[in-house]
Amino acid sequence: MFGTFRKHQTWLWAIIITVIVISFVWYFSPDSKFKFSLLGNKPLHVELNGRPVTIGGEPIPQDEEYQNVRKETLLSHFMRNGAWPGNEVSDQEDFKRDVIFRLFLLGKLKELEVHVSEKAVAAMAHDRIGNYPPANFEKDLLQPHGLMLEDFERFCRHETALQQLMSTVAVSAKLLHPREADILYRKEHEESATEAAVFWSTNFVDQVAVTPAAVSNYFARSMRFIACRSGCRSPTSSLRRPIIWPKPTSKSRN
Repeated sequence: MFGTFRKHQTWLWAIIITVIVISFVWYFSPDSKFKFSLLGNKPLHVELNGRPVTIGGEPIPQDEEYQNVRKETLLSHFMRNGAWPGNEVSDQEDFKRDVIFRLFLLGKLKELEVHVSEKAVAAMAHDRIGNYPPANFEKDLLQPHGLMLEDFERFCRHETALQQLMSTVAVSAKLLHPREADILYRKEHEESATEAAVFWSTNFVDQVAVTPAAVSNYFARSMRFIACRSGCRSPTSSLRRPIIWPKPTSKSRN
């Protein structure tokens, strides 16, 4: 046996070294923490109450995205209850259910392409921690539970987007008659051709020079116009027409 081993030791060692190298690469790969532990193998997909969980018919892998959502759910639990999840089995199952539900909602955010502004994210972060210094918040509350400040920022971003999604879904609506819908659509989308007419906003009265001659001329024209309307030849003749009073008649006395 030893003679056979010595005879073929070259290619035997090649096989052994190849297997060892592949095993080490697989074990120490970045995804190994999601596949193996020191106590044994972890399931490659998420299980709830011993049964695999699917979203849209697809199993949920325990990848980096799942771990990030798990951290967000930890923060969400702490922000709502003021305490971190317990270590009991029932608490762990409830927490895992929350992770799955949040993972489903985040998938809807991607599907509907919901995006939020940096200002809204900053407002959400300030609403959660107030004036607590971010460095102290990370050191005192996040790091003891394996979280970092970037996990909190991602949580605030997704939380803001989820609130926007909820407000959009909860908008009240009512049924419309097809005729009313047609009128509203035409009102919003129908094009109109318009023309503008521009007028001066002044009559240039301030530029008129008022002189005694102009006033006299205006008065004379007005008098001639009145005379012509009344049938007179001229204003002068009408003004100079004498007034004849009737003579008194004498009465005889008896």
